[in-house]
Amino acid sequence: MHRRSFLAGIVGATGLALTGPARAQGADYWYTVRGDDGGQVPNLHLSADLMNAVQGLPGLISGSAADATVTMVEFFDYNCPTCRRAAPELRALAAEDGRIRLSFVNIPVLSPFSVEAAKVELAVHRLHGGATAEAFQKKLILQKGVATGARALDLAAAMGLPRPAIEAAAAAPALDKDIAAHIGLADQIGFDATPSFVISDAGIIGYPGQNAIMGMVGAVRKCGVIDCTS
Repeated sequence: MHRRSFLAGIVGATGLALTGPARAQGADYWYTVRGDDGGQVPNLHLSADLMNAVQGLPGLISGSAADATVTMVEFFDYNCPTCRRAAPELRALAAEDGRIRLSFVNIPVLSPFSVEAAKVELAVHRLHGGATAEAFQKKLILQKGVATGARALDLAAAMGLPRPAIEAAAAAPALDKDIAAHIGLADQIGFDATPSFVISDAGIIGYPGQNAIMGMVGAVRKCGVIDCTS
């Protein structure tokens, strides 16, 4: 994909951190929840407007658990190592549980290559729908090495999708706006690390681990929020 199709300056313009763990200081600890390592998990309270805005994002990939009682949204970057570890773990948990709707928001803040890959994903979503985009995302997030536009297009072609049409759609200016909307909302929420998550009315910064996530899911089912003791 040609460099003029990049969303120029997107990383610097957002003010989001490029990599690494969640912030240890300055975070609002709205709920008292701990990660699998025993440390307190940085988390933020989300207003109803922000929660609705997440669900209204263009190109949102959303699972289809028929009897879902909890929705979990991961904000990720294809070139984030922790995102690559978290995504299959969470998919396995969601499949085992059967009542978690797992959704994904692409916030490509780590490099221009991440922007390329994200635009191919959004193009797949526009042309072939959410189910195909979910299958594409599931495969691309597991690939080793740097995720680029070229590698994303190779994957789309390997899945039997029309490469020229997807490449043309990925270069459309409308996708720049979609990506800006994704990153802008992450910034508005206060996410400064990838991955980050929305569960119920909480924004969780960083990946707290499988057990911690399932504890939050259980709490939401019990009392409607990620920590019933707060």
